[in-house]
Amino acid sequence: MKVLLINASVKRGLAYGLDDGMPAGLMDYLGGYQPLGVCYLAAVLAQHGYSEVAIIDAEAENLPVEEVAGRVETTRPDLIGISCVSFSFLYALDLARLLKQITRAPIVVGGPHVDIYPLEVLTHTCFDAGIVGEGETSFLELVRLFENAPADPGPALLKVPGAVCRIDGRAAMNPERPTIADLDALPYPARHLLPPGRYLQNYLPNPFISILTSRGCSYKCSYCCRPDWTRRVRFHSPGRVVDEIERAMAEFGASSFQFFDDTFTLNRKRALEICRLIGERSLKIKFLALSRVDRLDRELVAALAEAGCSCISFGVESGDERILAAMNKGFSPPDVGAAFDLCREHGIDIVAYYLLGHPEETHASVRSTIESIRRTRPDWLKANIMMPYPASTLYEELVADGSLPDLWRRMTLTGEPFNPPHICRHLSRRELERYRLRINLAPYFRKRTNLLNVRRLARPRNVLWSLQWLGQLLGAYAVSEGIAGLRELRALADRRRSARAPTATDDVRPGDRR
Repeated sequence: MKVLLINASVKRGLAYGLDDGMPAGLMDYLGGYQPLGVCYLAAVLAQHGYSEVAIIDAEAENLPVEEVAGRVETTRPDLIGISCVSFSFLYALDLARLLKQITRAPIVVGGPHVDIYPLEVLTHTCFDAGIVGEGETSFLELVRLFENAPADPGPALLKVPGAVCRIDGRAAMNPERPTIADLDALPYPARHLLPPGRYLQNYLPNPFISILTSRGCSYKCSYCCRPDWTRRVRFHSPGRVVDEIERAMAEFGASSFQFFDDTFTLNRKRALEICRLIGERSLKIKFLALSRVDRLDRELVAALAEAGCSCISFGVESGDERILAAMNKGFSPPDVGAAFDLCREHGIDIVAYYLLGHPEETHASVRSTIESIRRTRPDWLKANIMMPYPASTLYEELVADGSLPDLWRRMTLTGEPFNPPHICRHLSRRELERYRLRINLAPYFRKRTNLLNVRRLARPRNVLWSLQWLGQLLGAYAVSEGIAGLRELRALADRRRSARAPTATDDVRPGDRR
């Protein structure tokens, strides 16, 4: 049985009119990442004897739905799986509708958006089934089911835990499948099925490899869209993690890695053991990781640096105590400075992500964030505007109190995009965009700009990327300030006209009065 897996394109999905709060060009600047979800599905199928499995990464190749459909028509798969997030759902929907015109292959949809709106997604008849939760086992069972009953699997679909289907024309969801307890039992993701040369990381030598060493996140940030089943954190063993690193080095010639765990240092003992094994096996690598400012200490940071960690990304989000509390971040501004100082002591670069535009954000809280940036001096900044993601605590509260209609659910049901909502009560969208530009430009206009730091940029291509990103920011800044200047001139002209405006009797001469 020939199975084709498709990673739906977020870039193309945003073209439908959705807004993820990121400045234009940031996704290209950050580089391309391997879609490990579909790679794990492909690896599990191969492990169970399905040798004809292919992957189309529409995101990495920036493919329109028509080109993906053309490839499907050429390869003629027996079953198609589409993975999507919320911002790529409309792309996935259009693609599935188009595919139904050219193939009889069943289409199974999965990914984070299906986790949130499973029944709503399956109201669209272009999808034959869906998967909620971790899909490795459920997808394998669905493939077997469609292979044995290709015409009409019917009620048999109801026997697959975690599957979503239609019975008598109505969407139905089966009981959820328990999360995978032993991650080490999974095969290595099938990265060899991805298009070569498409995954480049800025500030790291390439090729680079994405690695997921754990699943789940126990934190409850109010803006994050996480179904409850993702709260349980599970880990690959340190030996398995380092085995995967060695395998990727041998198979792809990679020496650069990015750990995509939500918090790589969540389990301190395990992180230390991974670092120890990297050193014990004399692996000469560079890697990036994501962490929290309250999950580091001197010994751990020293071990990370010794193992090859060149950069750690932190979701700082705000420099204002009140906004951090409203986001339920669980740390305070002093924690940020302490973590950044530890990284600097050991030569680890810092990427700090900020979110502007919480409903309670004010000019004062943004100024606190800007002052925090000046004080803590992260090497790289990425500021975005907060968008209410589906299933987040923030979104559910805004819908519940009537501040927002249920936009994401309506989009899922209708297949129509919505205008980006503005949720900040004290600052306009225009003001937030200007603050965002100011923060993103900060690293380029301080005394030791990153453009002059060859160690950080590593390669000429990275210098070019940084210059392109700087050019985009400057262009946006010029437009923003130009528009602001025109508005100020218009307001000034209006005030002057108002000051000169004649009163009711100004044009009446004494001799005209009657």
